[in-house]
Amino acid sequence: MRRPLQVTLLVLSGLGLLHASLFTDLFLRYVKEGMRPLLIGSGAVLLVLGVAEAWASQPEPDRPHAHGGPGSHGHDRPSHEAAGPDPARHDGHGH
Repeated sequence: MRRPLQVTLLVLSGLGLLHASLFTDLFLRYVKEGMRPLLIGSGAVLLVLGVAEAWASQPEPDRPHAHGGPGSHGHDRPSHEAAGPDPARHDGHGH
């Protein structure tokens, strides 16, 4: 699952849970009245986690990408090293 979809589902789940427990009595179909504070707390946690993840995944121009630093995809290595080990130099040992 892609990151933006995960963030969207977290935020929508939190908002739906908060809406059902704060503004309607829909939650009474599934749980007892005493569970309302826990539902509100879990909805708030889901919402905060979704917003925090969306904020943290925004790339900043001053820092390297979140995928890794320079060279994480072989861009800084010479072309003969980026392709992997040379099969002609393989000595058969599992290093």
